[in-house]
Amino acid sequence: MCYNIGMLTYTDICLNIERFEATCARYGATLTLATKTIPREVLTEVHRDFPSIVFGENRVQELVEKYFAEAKWHFIGRLQRNKVKYLVDKVEMICSVDSVPLAIEIERQAAKIGKTMDVLIEINLGEVQKGGVGEAEQDALVTTILGCPHLHLKGLMAVLPQVGAEAAAKQAKRRFDALAQKVPVEVLSMGMSGDYELSLAAGSTMIRLGSAVFGKRS
Repeated sequence: MCYNIGMLTYTDICLNIERFEATCARYGATLTLATKTIPREVLTEVHRDFPSIVFGENRVQELVEKYFAEAKWHFIGRLQRNKVKYLVDKVEMICSVDSVPLAIEIERQAAKIGKTMDVLIEINLGEVQKGGVGEAEQDALVTTILGCPHLHLKGLMAVLPQVGAEAAAKQAKRRFDALAQKVPVEVLSMGMSGDYELSLAAGSTMIRLGSAVFGKRS
């Protein structure tokens, strides 16, 4: 089949995935495809050709509509507590846990189906408009997650600001390293289409790419 996503053909998408997977491999990192606005039929083709690829969705409703069980899914967007119940049976990881109440709700819903959910704490790097937990509140959230038998803390997620991205990436790596001294974490999910290179150089272990792979979203 031939698809056009923005300015890219499906062949272009496949070449981009191969290129970015090779880039990640050089850094010992992994690639998550940010799938916001990308049609389900494109994702089924991508999964066919790259069966180990991980899809990361920002919106609960969009994930539910596009979900197919054969693929690996992460949730990477802002998450309201009343939407958790729609995700726990579909995703392998929730990457945007940013409050104690949200962690408790994920625990409650995961317990209902007997599932242990991998989670990342989304950290705030100083921008008021961004989500995430501040450094002063991070320890309380870590303690809560570690006390939840159906949650498995895998690491941190960061969204870098457009201004001061390099300094923010260093801050995120410092916070990750400090956490790793206390808890056996392994994932620092940091880096999107506009800043993945500096994120990898700063120590990211997982990048989330959308437009760099699929083309500019309409």
